[in-house]
Amino acid sequence: MGWFTAQDMRRLGAAWRGGVAGACLALASHAQAGDGSTGYRVDHRFIAREGITPSGGLVSGLAGQLYGVTEAGGAGPGEGCGTIYAVDPSSGREHTLHRFTGEDGEGCLALGTLWRGPDGSLFGATYNGGSGHAGTLFSLAPDGTFTTLHAFSGDADGQGPNGSLVRAADGRLYGTTAQGGAHGRGTVFALAPDGTFQVLHAFRHGDPLGEAPASGLTVGAGNVLFGTAADGAFGVGTVYRVDMSGTLGLVHAFKASEGTFLGSLTAASDGALVGVAVGGGAEGAGTLFHLQPDGQLVTLHDFSGGVDDGAAPRDAPIEVSVGVFYGTTLGNGDDVPGTVYRFDVASSSMATLHRFGRAPGDGRWPVGPLAVGADGRLHGATMRGGNLKLQGQGTGTVFRVGG
Repeated sequence: MGWFTAQDMRRLGAAWRGGVAGACLALASHAQAGDGSTGYRVDHRFIAREGITPSGGLVSGLAGQLYGVTEAGGAGPGEGCGTIYAVDPSSGREHTLHRFTGEDGEGCLALGTLWRGPDGSLFGATYNGGSGHAGTLFSLAPDGTFTTLHAFSGDADGQGPNGSLVRAADGRLYGTTAQGGAHGRGTVFALAPDGTFQVLHAFRHGDPLGEAPASGLTVGAGNVLFGTAADGAFGVGTVYRVDMSGTLGLVHAFKASEGTFLGSLTAASDGALVGVAVGGGAEGAGTLFHLQPDGQLVTLHDFSGGVDDGAAPRDAPIEVSVGVFYGTTLGNGDDVPGTVYRFDVASSSMATLHRFGRAPGDGRWPVGPLAVGADGRLHGATMRGGNLKLQGQGTGTVFRVGG
């Protein structure tokens, strides 16, 4: 059984795009697919003009709206360059806030989870497009004003931002690129409020910190930033740290038994990091791990890929209450395209709350971390599923878990 690599994850949606030109017939926005035992429901199914293939998690707004991005559809060349959207979870209605054109210096192929500022502005990245054709950073103000904050050149400043940005205590936005930089193996960067862009680290082949960053950054204890990268001492991935001065250090170099192709991280309430690996572990189907800032690692769960367990977790779970985490996987051995799970650290118990794709109109392949909405429920997005009549694998969904 073969699972996905980190690069596959970034490309998964793009590889399934195709044949949606002129597909504008909308099916019902609300789900017939539901799971009464966990409160699972599809709140919205995308159509082409709204965007297809959601490519990151959701962020909740002050008024309860959920915001996200798609990597295709909307406007622009070919099948479109993606959109920024809002969904009202109470009604399932979608409002397209911006359609990327890929023209006049604008980006194309939006990726990752948006970061919401205190004034409601949204910040994110596109993997392609821009004046340098190597990706962009952007903002969208509450009044709808769209601004390209930085266009990557593909040279020293990097190429192909990983998507999710985070603002640290110094007010700067931090992120990573998968490629480019002085040595061609990716970068860690910071963008100040005045627009000053700085490369903090350029990864190189054989770098002990790893190379080709696999995710954005997470703010941990003491305002230290943490990220994941490929390769490292054992060739399967690393976790590294970045402080506010831009100094990087290695936290942990993974072995295959601990997990391979690392996903994103979340800062836990105990000051440690909780993260996931897409592959590796005891069963080869990925792991959930707990990592202290000093590098001590404990594997919380080895995914089995069986009927009652998921496989290939890409995005870190969120901690809803102390020691209780909710997350998603991309597949399992029962040919189910993803699961939602709950893991309790105290009891070491794993529970599968939902298996995707088992009912008509359900989503497939969840993407991005789950988010707690203003309604107290968990909300997420899937790359595919939903409107299968519009495209073979569907155009993506927004879903909820919780009563």
